[in-house]
Amino acid sequence: MRCQARVVATVGATIVVAGCGSSEPTSPNVNQLSLHYEGTSAKQVAMEVGVTLRVIAETRDASGNLLSGLAVQYRSSKPEFVTVSAAGAVSARAEGTAYVVATARVGATTFRDSVVATVARSLRGD
Repeated sequence: MRCQARVVATVGATIVVAGCGSSEPTSPNVNQLSLHYEGTSAKQVAMEVGVTLRVIAETRDASGNLLSGLAVQYRSSKPEFVTVSAAGAVSARAEGTAYVVATARVGATTFRDSVVATVARSLRGD
C-alpha cells in the first residue's frame, strides 16, 4: 500500500490532503452474471440453419446494479451446431442443440451462465 500527502493550499493556513491506496486497480464487486438473447429474457431459442442471434451478458453487484467494463468470454458446447463470436454473435451452423456459455473472472472467482440454442433446418415444418 502506498500513502501520499500533498499540500493543496497555503493562504494563512496549510491544508494537507492525505490518502492511502494501492497501485493495484480495484476489482468490481460482481455478484452475478446473467446471459440472455438480445431483445428478450429468453434462456432458450430455436434457430434455423444460417441464422445469427446475439447474446447479452450482464454483470451485477450485490445490490442488483448493472456493472460495465468486465471482460466476458463466450464459447459453444457444440461448435459443430452453433458458433459464438467474442462479441456474443451466435450462428446456427447445423441441426442440433448446444449451450452458449459466458464466463467472467474477477480475481479468483469465476462467474458463468449459459443459454441453449436448438438448431433446425427449418422452423416452418418444411
